[in-house]
Amino acid sequence: MVMGHIGFGGEFDHFIHAFHMPMFFIVSGMFFEPSYKRFCGTSANPCSSFLKRKAQTLLIPYVCFGSLHYALWALRHWRTVNYLSPLLHLMSVNTYALPYAGALWFLTALFLTEAAYCIIFRCVRSEYIRHAVIILLTLAGHAAYYFCPVTLPFAGGAALVGLGLYHIGAMLRQHSRLFTLSLGKTLALGTVTGALIFLNGYVNVRIGVYGFVPLFYVNVLLSCIVGMSLAEILHRTFQGTLIDGCLQSVGKNSIVYLCLNQIVILAAFKLSGRVFGNAEAHGKLMLLAEHCGVLAVSMVALMFISVIFSRTALKAALGKSSSPRCLKFAVCSALAVLLLTSAGVNFAGHYRLKASYADVHLPDWSRIDTSPLQDKGTLREIIALSTKYLLVTRWNEPHWYAFSQNSNTSAPLGLSAAARRNVLRSAESFRNWRDNDYLYVANTLEECPDVVPGESALRGWAHTCFILSSVLRFNIYEEGITGIPKDDAVKMVCKLTATLARNHCSNSHGGWGRLWQSALWAENIAFAGWLMWNDLSEQDRAFVLNMLVYEADRFIGYEVPYYRDSEGRVISPDDTKAEENAWNSRILALAACMLPEHEHCRLWEAKLAELLLSSTAVPEDTSSERSIDGVKVGDVLHGSNINSDGTVMNHGLYHIDYMTTTIEGMTGTAIIYALAGRKVPESAFFNHDIIYSALVNLDLGTYDSSKAGHHFYGRTEDGMPAPELDMPGVNDWGGKWFTSCYLADTEAEIFGLDKDCPEGLKASDWADVHLKEVMLMVSRNTTGKIFGEGENYFVSGETYAMQNLCKAYLLRVYNRQRKED
Repeated sequence: MVMGHIGFGGEFDHFIHAFHMPMFFIVSGMFFEPSYKRFCGTSANPCSSFLKRKAQTLLIPYVCFGSLHYALWALRHWRTVNYLSPLLHLMSVNTYALPYAGALWFLTALFLTEAAYCIIFRCVRSEYIRHAVIILLTLAGHAAYYFCPVTLPFAGGAALVGLGLYHIGAMLRQHSRLFTLSLGKTLALGTVTGALIFLNGYVNVRIGVYGFVPLFYVNVLLSCIVGMSLAEILHRTFQGTLIDGCLQSVGKNSIVYLCLNQIVILAAFKLSGRVFGNAEAHGKLMLLAEHCGVLAVSMVALMFISVIFSRTALKAALGKSSSPRCLKFAVCSALAVLLLTSAGVNFAGHYRLKASYADVHLPDWSRIDTSPLQDKGTLREIIALSTKYLLVTRWNEPHWYAFSQNSNTSAPLGLSAAARRNVLRSAESFRNWRDNDYLYVANTLEECPDVVPGESALRGWAHTCFILSSVLRFNIYEEGITGIPKDDAVKMVCKLTATLARNHCSNSHGGWGRLWQSALWAENIAFAGWLMWNDLSEQDRAFVLNMLVYEADRFIGYEVPYYRDSEGRVISPDDTKAEENAWNSRILALAACMLPEHEHCRLWEAKLAELLLSSTAVPEDTSSERSIDGVKVGDVLHGSNINSDGTVMNHGLYHIDYMTTTIEGMTGTAIIYALAGRKVPESAFFNHDIIYSALVNLDLGTYDSSKAGHHFYGRTEDGMPAPELDMPGVNDWGGKWFTSCYLADTEAEIFGLDKDCPEGLKASDWADVHLKEVMLMVSRNTTGKIFGEGENYFVSGETYAMQNLCKAYLLRVYNRQRKED
């Protein structure tokens, strides 16, 4: 149990969780006596006395230790706005929101199990009917995972499943010989059990996950036989010694260990962090311990299987084997293959990072001045307020953890009951960010086969990864605004990053990926992993890199799409591919900068140049002799995506939002290269001056006679910048996207792309106007939310807007550094 709570991760947790808590239920059942004399003496109402006794030994410790855990949590998080949530959960739906007390769920579950078992045993006299009732209730516990949309109070679902395990323990009481196997038989059975455990899926009784249910019960029963036989062997070996006395003391006081172990683990982690100086050193020690343990178990298992296999094969070759022995030979062969495969997958998973990828290039953050930008205090303040919205408001809204019908609405899909339950649990897990479980987002193809997965569930959280990592890495974070300690915020963004990366199809079967926009989500997540690299575990880093390389490799042979072909014919009516090519380019830029020694790096950068140039190519560029980044433009392009005047066509409109979004997508590449300390590709700004000129100069009457004399960027009567935004027709995204415009203004200001502005005006003038408008929008509430009702029709628009502000801030950090250098 303690090892399970340490959170080694990977295969080790898979192994431990398969049996450690179920075994507690079985062992408890072995101490149940039909006469009740052990607990109740000669009471006239033995059932009542039994329940009273169990309430004293289980519920009172639950209340006492729960109160202690809550007090400690409250002292450490006294500034957190949701300080009542853990207390309410402790009193109603158990300990999801109280991380220090995560193990206490077992006390209420065991009490409910024992109470139900006592009542059944007392009221149902027929042994066969009793078996049937217990089986039905146990099946109901398993079914609750699939059909019950909410978590049952006080770990009720686990209690129902525990009822069946408890009953198994009560029946095993009469077969004590099962638990006195010799050492050789115990190790051989342990080998088989280990193989079966890895054959089954992930198991976690607390959250109601059991893999293949019949195999779950087989594994638990065999694990109990192995575990109790080992305990008996240890007892005989050390009987009468100090070691035996210590082990018995642990057993007698197991409830104390259960209730306090997570506080002790937390304290040990804090102490190790101080001793070793940083989390990375501690993580390496944990990883070494995990590898050594898995190595030892794998080697022992393989040796025993090899011995059995060799003996059986020899007898078969000598013709001494009968039919049963032939069956035994086949079974041993299958187990040998299974164990070899399991070991191979295990080691491949742990060492894939070192085997497949060169060392990750991490920027030297010490060379970058990350002190606050004093000249743009308003921008910093807005970002800090937006961080509050992400960590306090959005983090605690369960509907963000599920799909939407499409990118334009927040209406939830008709998920299965199991998916809805997982969504709700995930919302709890996000609040309970110390929980060792990876988080759940309803985004798999299996749950919603008829829709593109992750459109809303993933994009907003991917943007959140980008925002929070940038805020923390570049010292924008304000504890006084969010009410959350910075160390906690670091752990939250690391958990979010690891979860989303782990759920990618390169790491999880049926996960998200291979999709229209998945490269954008992957880049946001991997960017966060890059910035927070030293705070991620080795396994989580592997998740990030697997995702990054998988999505980048998708574009090696990718056929770049266009709005017009090289002959000038429109081949994608009303739908430019400018912004799509722009966002896809960033995954290639990040892969090339993080893994400069990777065998595919040159291929990534070649496709990066093509995507960047194609994003903002005008028809005339298809025959251009101009050379950019060592590439002749006309030789690379096979079409164009923007009009010659800098406008783009999307949604059947000459759309301002897609002009600025295309700039945003390509600006991401500039930021990545700048942070990596590499020369920013010239293609990252290709034709941006034409687009910016259209934003500030183009008369909208060209495309909409009713708006003659108006421009995309508003102006006052005397020609000065005004905060209004306009476009031909009606903006179907809401029309208040000042953050995107501010990012375009910032890029134009820093890289001198505003030479065609009206006389006397610069991009910085519009930047000031647009930023002030954003500040007015944010100031309308206390949550840090930017948009109001009717101002945003894009489901992840809030996080996208915040991401634009972060990118503008990073550009300004880069510009300051460039001037200093």
